[in-house]
Amino acid sequence: GINAEYGKQWYQRRVREAVVSTQSTGKARPIVATLASRENVVTLLRKAKELRETEHYSDIYLSPDRTFEERVERKRTVEIFKKLKADNPTKQYVIRRGVIECV
Repeated sequence: GINAEYGKQWYQRRVREAVVSTQSTGKARPIVATLASRENVVTLLRKAKELRETEHYSDIYLSPDRTFEERVERKRTVEIFKKLKADNPTKQYVIRRGVIECV
């Protein structure tokens, strides 16, 4: 229908804008995608690791939609995570459900 065609054109335009921006600045831009159902989102996020393990898509990262507060907290957590890794190179750290764990 008309809405589906408009959505497809909008998505293609956003992808083109992101590619042009990346080529001109050297910095990637995020692309926001809307999926039909919550189940599709969960399935896609669960399979994100498989995508990163492929050679062609190894630099593609998928993450769930986050509120402003969640983005701020995630940024702080990642900064602490990076500092821990730099200060303790012999230890291995992971972030699980927003918590840094030493494995």
